[in-house]
Amino acid sequence: MTKKINEQVLRQQCEALVISMMGKDLAVNWWTGPNKAFNGDTPEAKFSAAPETVYAYIMTSAHGEW
Repeated sequence: MTKKINEQVLRQQCEALVISMMGKDLAVNWWTGPNKAFNGDTPEAKFSAAPETVYAYIMTSAHGEW
C-alpha cells in the first residue's frame, strides 16, 4: 500500500509541474503524446512502468536543463 500511495504522490507532483510549465491544456497532450526522451513512448506509458524516470525527467526540465 505504501508504494501505491508514494506513486500517487509522485503523480500529483508530476501533474503540478507539467501544468505549471505548459498550462493545463498542453499538459494533457504531453502525457498522451510520444516523447523522444522515452524512446517514443508516451509519458503516461512510461510512468506506468517507471514513475521515477518520468519524475526525474520533469524535475530536470523544471530546473531548466533541456
